[in-house]
Amino acid sequence: MLWRHYDPETGTVGIAPERAQFLTELENLGGWPRIPRLLGVANGSGNGQDLGLPAGDLALELGRIYPGTKFYIQAQGDDVTVAELKRRFPTAEKTITASGLPELDSAPGSTLHSYKILADALKKAGATVDLHHENVCFVPSVSAVSIRDLDEQKDLYAPVDELAPDESDLDDFLLSFTNTTHTEVTEELATWLIDRLPD
Repeated sequence: MLWRHYDPETGTVGIAPERAQFLTELENLGGWPRIPRLLGVANGSGNGQDLGLPAGDLALELGRIYPGTKFYIQAQGDDVTVAELKRRFPTAEKTITASGLPELDSAPGSTLHSYKILADALKKAGATVDLHHENVCFVPSVSAVSIRDLDEQKDLYAPVDELAPDESDLDDFLLSFTNTTHTEVTEELATWLIDRLPD
């Protein structure tokens, strides 16, 4: 989650210092532990198919105390608008843009009802909500099984099922047949994992 981090003090977006420090310390120790067998399961599918969320589409629009506030599905490009924030009291407006990011919200992976969580919280604060897309990708499949980075669209949407399993940092892994909710314990994943645990 610290792959891209917004620093409110500088207004910049980049790799969080904590992630950089973790990766450096991990590398200094020789990488991931090699004595244990590294197993992984993912709630995301391995077929490379997106979640069907059109890039740039309106995800959530607010009214009343936040009239005209809008949140959009992440699109590729430079200076792509991801949110238009507007407040009535005290009056304030700000457009939030992102540059150089792939289409993360619709990537193959586990889903989380992120915009519903946001909509429910803002409704409690007095806003009216028009929710267009409740769920977005939370952990991309390629990240969950440590087989690709997230910086490039082609890697984020890579069909993991077609990749050589030894490209992963894990010894063995299983992806869900379809994209499911983040941390959902499915029979498919649980059975696979239990079958690989020592007696």
